[in-house]
Amino acid sequence: MVQCIFCKSSDNIVKAGFRHNDSGKKQRYWCKKCKNRFVPNDGFWKMKHKPEIIAEAISCRKRGMPYQEVSKHFREYDKADICPATAYNWVQKYGKVLRKFNLKQIPKLSGKINLDEFVSKFKKRSSIVG
Repeated sequence: MVQCIFCKSSDNIVKAGFRHNDSGKKQRYWCKKCKNRFVPNDGFWKMKHKPEIIAEAISCRKRGMPYQEVSKHFREYDKADICPATAYNWVQKYGKVLRKFNLKQIPKLSGKINLDEFVSKFKKRSSIVG
């Protein structure tokens, strides 16, 4: 359900073409109530580059690359022409959100853990009431 970012109305919303930039094509809407056109916020509000590029830059930084190297990495592979300050701003803006998301992820284990050619099985212990 699309909601107008100006008047918060969710009825009388119609599609009104697309918005195009380097991040791709996004659906634009028109609110009949307040007579405004808008693109809903998808988490990457007014970002020029694709979300995949932003996520990769944050990942590179998380792996220990300096901001200068992150910038050079994208230029070498013709993915994007970003400066180190842009990578820094992305990490500041989205790093906290991704950290919170990662902390909420709970791995589902099947009882087997494979560690580089080492396999060990652990049985669930039943609680003993004494």
